[in-house]
Amino acid sequence: MVTGPALLHVTPVLTLKQGELATFYQSENYGHGRPVGFIVPQQDTANGPTLLVSGSKPGAAKLTVVARAQSTGKEQQLTLKGSRSSHCEKVPMNVMNGSASCRGGEQSILILTIAEGDNVTVPTGVYAGSLRIEAKEGNGRPLVKALSFDYQVTIEHEDAGVPAGSGGPEPPNAGTGEHEPRQGRTDH
Repeated sequence: MVTGPALLHVTPVLTLKQGELATFYQSENYGHGRPVGFIVPQQDTANGPTLLVSGSKPGAAKLTVVARAQSTGKEQQLTLKGSRSSHCEKVPMNVMNGSASCRGGEQSILILTIAEGDNVTVPTGVYAGSLRIEAKEGNGRPLVKALSFDYQVTIEHEDAGVPAGSGGPEPPNAGTGEHEPRQGRTDH
């Protein structure tokens, strides 16, 4: 008999093109009046923050996952970024393992992104792997939710068939330093 929080299994499938930032996954709100952060438990296929940190720390935490190339079967390291949307006025986006609290309610939404710029050494191809993340109220406290991912990411280093740097069409927001994240598909 299994007790405790339910396991949520999702399957993100997305294509990452040159210069893009894509939303790998966005969770539901696990806060509901309490600060909840997200950690990467010990596993062979991923590394990331393993402990929650108190307070707020703006930005995103780095995660590395080991994926397998569908064409060759070789392992390849991919880099993701993990943030926690807290809905706090001063620091609305914290690192994923931040367990900051703010007045006016708690929101704890995990947002995982992948950027082509963080994965420029990854050969073009389709990569698949798995990842586990835990939502927790505090270190040494019971789980709020266990998240399990079987993902597939297609990496393309050319934009719409135009080789990089060839003067082809510019992506949206080119030159502004801003990127519109593309949403990955999740199947629950």
